[in-house]
Amino acid sequence: MTGKPFILVYLPLKENLAAMLRGEQDPWEPYLKMIEKDFRVVDPRPRLLEVARQKGVEAVAPGHYSADGNRAVAETLAEAIAKMRG
Repeated sequence: MTGKPFILVYLPLKENLAAMLRGEQDPWEPYLKMIEKDFRVVDPRPRLLEVARQKGVEAVAPGHYSADGNRAVAETLAEAIAKMRG
C-alpha cells in the first residue's frame, strides 16, 4: 500500500443527468450510497447539472463529456483534492 488516498469519481451518464433534470432520482444513487460507505467518492453531478440547466444535457455529454462537462468534473475533483490536503 502506498498510503495515498483512493478516490472514485462518479461520472453520470447523459441519461442519468436528463433524469435528474426531470426531477427523477439518478438510477445509480443506491449504488453510490453503498460505495460511499467504504470509499471517498467525488460527485460532480451538481456542477454538471448546473451546466446542463444552462446549456442542455447535450452540451455536457453529447456522447463522451464535452469540454464543459470535463471542466465541471475537473473543478469538482480539484476542490475535493484541495480539501483532502487541508
